[in-house]
Amino acid sequence: AIAAARAHEARTALDELAALDLSHAASERGLQIAPWLALSSARRSNALRAWLGAQTGRAAPARLIARLRPELPGRLGVVVSSKLAAGSDSSTLRPSCCSTIVQRKKARRNSGFA
Repeated sequence: AIAAARAHEARTALDELAALDLSHAASERGLQIAPWLALSSARRSNALRAWLGAQTGRAAPARLIARLRPELPGRLGVVVSSKLAAGSDSSTLRPSCCSTIVQRKKARRNSGFA
């Protein structure tokens, strides 16, 4: 019972930390890459996991998080700031890219390449 209570406290703290980090690194337009990259490695993973979960409605697999972290700055729906609306100075991972990521993952799984 004590271990379960501590695990619940830890999960709650991680959720609160993700919300704090995403308040600076995400907007209705998507995940802002520059502020996200300023986070520590562990916090980037936690924030990305929370953001993807919010966009897809389900928990993001650890393998997906591990694969996306190094890819985000240059791939998978990242938009260069010059193509964004005026007033933005960072790249953005748009929510629409999440459905593409999930669809690619399902296609790989269905074809035997997980």
